[in-house]
Amino acid sequence: MTDGNLEVVNSTEFKNVYYNLDKYSVTISISTIVMYLLFFVGFQKWNHNQTLGKKAFNIAVVGENKKVTIWQMLFRSLIIYNIVFEILSLLALWIFDANSYMLVDMIITSMAMIFFYINAAIVIFSKSHLGIHDRICKTKVEGVTVNGN
Repeated sequence: MTDGNLEVVNSTEFKNVYYNLDKYSVTISISTIVMYLLFFVGFQKWNHNQTLGKKAFNIAVVGENKKVTIWQMLFRSLIIYNIVFEILSLLALWIFDANSYMLVDMIITSMAMIFFYINAAIVIFSKSHLGIHDRICKTKVEGVTVNGN
């Protein structure tokens, strides 16, 4: 970045625009969170612990005793889809002023990105291929028979 770009990003006007855009998009953010939860918790729970993609590959989320509670599915979704960080960003809108919000939101976004890559690395390189979401919620994804049982 050049010095001119840094001046723009650090300007009060830019921070106010950034803050107001996020404030005006709260409805979209909340709607997105609700849709994620409806699909990845509600639909998946109703559909034998499978999303449409899992159904296509004959895999499903299972718990320790093959059953997954709605709470396990909820916490798993909050973690795996970084919804926790999205909620923190929304809360930051009401806690911080425009000047502080931009920094806090950048920190939260950076934490979400770091968490995503660490979780992906754990899934890819660990022997069990269980991510943080599966370890915390005591779940895993495994193959199912064609009839969904």
